[in-house]
Amino acid sequence: MGAGLELCEKALAEFLESKRRIFPRFYFASTNMLLDILSNGNRPWVVATHINALFQGIKELELSGDPKTTVQKLLSNEGEEVALGAPLKLTGKVEHYLGGLIGAIRDDLLAKMKQAVADYAKRERREWLFDHVAQLSIVGTQLFWTRETEAAFDCMQRGEPNALQEYSTKQVALLGDLIKLVQGELEVLQRRKVMNLITMETHSRDINLGMIAAGFDSKECFTSNPNPSPSPNPYPHPYPYPNSAVQGVLHLGGPAQDAHDEAWR
Repeated sequence: MGAGLELCEKALAEFLESKRRIFPRFYFASTNMLLDILSNGNRPWVVATHINALFQGIKELELSGDPKTTVQKLLSNEGEEVALGAPLKLTGKVEHYLGGLIGAIRDDLLAKMKQAVADYAKRERREWLFDHVAQLSIVGTQLFWTRETEAAFDCMQRGEPNALQEYSTKQVALLGDLIKLVQGELEVLQRRKVMNLITMETHSRDINLGMIAAGFDSKECFTSNPNPSPSPNPYPHPYPYPNSAVQGVLHLGGPAQDAHDEAWR
């Protein structure tokens, strides 16, 4: 009997491992939770109760239909809503439709990122940031810091030695606008978004001030070399530029990073 039980346990472990290989986020779920997910795979509204264990930044899915099998919105842990541009019907095997959910999130964030980038140039940032979800506001802000810093270096190469200093002055003014916003009346989510942007912008400002102090005059200083010329890097690690600066703040991780990289291209 003991040998039979051991054989069953081994078969179950192999079965669960095969599902985890198909959808690696199942590794985040306990064995009991994964069994519940798999046994209710044809009932997405039940699977959705475990969504926060599989997607750390998503608290719940808003489902529609009868039965509720179509994803309309994502709700973050902070209470921010992201409506999918194209609602996604969850059908088939659970490991496959959850993989499809990741693809749908990636595509939707990419589309929204492109809209946010196009919208950025049309108005003041202090207005722009409230019309786009938090992570895309942060990614967009980092994207334009990267672009404008590179543009300043290009100007320096064309004979404008003060270009980076002039952009740094603009950075300080933009940071001041954010500080004024948090001194006024804001909703809880708005205040959290602005505070995150202040943290990121302060970091970006300090990086540019460090490069000015170090005498850098070319964007080629952004390499994997921890000691770029003309002087030793004043930071203990290579400059987090252009893409790695957003890594620590993205709630949905890969999809938002993909959106950022695609917008950058």
